[in-house]
Amino acid sequence: MCPTTHHLPRPSRGFTLVEVIVVIAIIGIMTSLVVTVYRNVAQDSRDVVARQQQAALQNAINNWITAETGSRAISAVRDEYNGAANSSARLIKIQEYLDERTYTHFDSHTTGGADQVKSAALNKLSKHLQLSSWAAGSYPQVQMKDNS
Repeated sequence: MCPTTHHLPRPSRGFTLVEVIVVIAIIGIMTSLVVTVYRNVAQDSRDVVARQQQAALQNAINNWITAETGSRAISAVRDEYNGAANSSARLIKIQEYLDERTYTHFDSHTTGGADQVKSAALNKLSKHLQLSSWAAGSYPQVQMKDNS
């Protein structure tokens, strides 16, 4: 061997600890972003379903009123609607204006005698629907409310 020859270090074949930590940190940040987006999408989809359910009940009430006022005075129809003691009883009154699956879903999540109509989506949002009383000069509304 020649005394002037220098030995060069062999190139490293693995990752350094710093490189591994940086990669793990980047994966962690990306994972947290994905989880956050997923939660927001799930929440938004439950909100959409709850609004659709509210609209379905409002349409059922509107259709029931239209059918009933075809043969009776509106005051008699209002008295019958308000004669149902609570939202659960009003849900039963309009049941034929909901498809069977929708009515069954509401009925299975709503406790009898309650003034709160519930569904799976509403339960996850901690909300319920209320079929309000029908005052003279107004129209009955389906309201979405927070559970108390």
